[in-house]
Amino acid sequence: SILIVEKETANLANKKDIIEKKSMQILRFLNLSVKNSNIVDQLGIILRLYKYVIQNVYSEETDIKNVSESKEEEYLNTLYKGITRNPGLQTTDAILFKHLLYMKGFSSHILLSKSRNGINNVSNLVKIGKEWYFFDSSLERSIYTEQGEVLYCCAALGKEEYYKFNTPIGVLPENLKKTILQLPTTVADESMPRTLIDGVVKNIPDLIVKGNPEFDKCFEDFNRLFMPQASRKTKSDKEERE
Repeated sequence: SILIVEKETANLANKKDIIEKKSMQILRFLNLSVKNSNIVDQLGIILRLYKYVIQNVYSEETDIKNVSESKEEEYLNTLYKGITRNPGLQTTDAILFKHLLYMKGFSSHILLSKSRNGINNVSNLVKIGKEWYFFDSSLERSIYTEQGEVLYCCAALGKEEYYKFNTPIGVLPENLKKTILQLPTTVADESMPRTLIDGVVKNIPDLIVKGNPEFDKCFEDFNRLFMPQASRKTKSDKEERE
């Protein structure tokens, strides 16, 4: 049993190392501005991260949960899955978005809410300036898939608009064993002005990494160094296609 514990500890440490290196790789690829002193700069960085999460999913992946994992490990394992090959689940979307925001110095929360048809929904609250706004990347992606482009219609929403679709339950702590927290007191009533968002997103290119030669090379180098099993799988899949 001591050997099993040591092996699991090493595995978690390896995942943390991969998460750190992959985070830096993503941020370098996105070429984010270092400026974040005003609302426009902040919104530009946040919406780039948001678009990255929406556009980069691996639909062939399935969500396989390790039934033996603890609540503490569950958050780390979900982030690991989201940052390496995001299957596009609400949980991986929200945790990945929160992590990338944290890497750029932004405050955010993972929000649990109830949709109008009674289904649990997981999204994000992000602090921009002095107020918090709702971001729902999973809902955004469902619209993006149909329209063929990211519309940002589920980004930077205030309570008046977001509450038409979902009723918040609370904020999920990183330690999932702890009690759900209340929402911040300074959640914005109104959404960010559409003209402001449109002005920012016109300068955001497509951020799809699949098929991007520069990122593909980075991805292959990353897999070879830190994920040898994934590297072998990628090679095998390529050989099968040929």
